[in-house]
Amino acid sequence: MPKPYLVYDPDNWEVTYDWDDRDRFVADQFDGMNPGEVRRCATLVEGPVKFAARVILTRDDDGDPNETEIQWFDTEEAARAAASK
Repeated sequence: MPKPYLVYDPDNWEVTYDWDDRDRFVADQFDGMNPGEVRRCATLVEGPVKFAARVILTRDDDGDPNETEIQWFDTEEAARAAASK
C-alpha cells in the first residue's frame, strides 16, 4: 500500500495533519481516547484508511493501565486485537 500523506477524523474532516504528525493528530483530536479504544482515521489522497489504537503496554498492581501508546494498523481487526490485550 502507498504511504498516506495526510490523516483526518472522518467526522471532523476540516482538520488534517501530515501523516508524519499522526501521533500529534491523535493527541489533539482524540484527547479523551481511553486505553483499549480504537478510532477510525481517514487518509488522503493516496492512502488507505488506517486505524489508531491506544494499546496498553503495562498494568499496575491492580490491573489498571499504567503505560499506553498509540499504535497504527492497516486493518480494524489488527487494531482491535492489539487494543484488547
